[in-house]
Amino acid sequence: MNTKARNRAYFQRRKKDKLLFKEFYSALQPKKRCNFPIEPLLHYSISTPTAPAHLYVLEGQTPKPVYDVIEWAKYYETADRIVKQTMIKGISISTVFLGMDYGVLGIQPLLSETMVSGGAQDFYQKRYSTWEEAVEGHQQVCELVIESL
Repeated sequence: MNTKARNRAYFQRRKKDKLLFKEFYSALQPKKRCNFPIEPLLHYSISTPTAPAHLYVLEGQTPKPVYDVIEWAKYYETADRIVKQTMIKGISISTVFLGMDYGVLGIQPLLSETMVSGGAQDFYQKRYSTWEEAVEGHQQVCELVIESL
């Protein structure tokens, strides 16, 4: 193959690459590719009142499902979500309200979590559905930590 033919083949490949890149880049720009306005979707939540809620806020000690992401984010930013915290000989046991359903099967939402930092039970965690379960579970984890000392 002579130099002219190689150059022609090179520039044809480059042209094809540019077209592929342009196609890929335009796919990242949804406003140009969509036939409907995308701005109203910015305030669309991840769940609707007909779908199961995945976000929760606390009213007192009762979790309330929330369907608006913005409302949940404002709550989550400023809320005191600590259920209980305990320090036992340098080992931290903390129980907090998570604000999201961490349940896998969706049978009962798991909204609070106890986690241990330090000691033999380091990284131990347990999740709960209600505030009362979380308080009781925190006490049980404290007893577990004391037994392991």
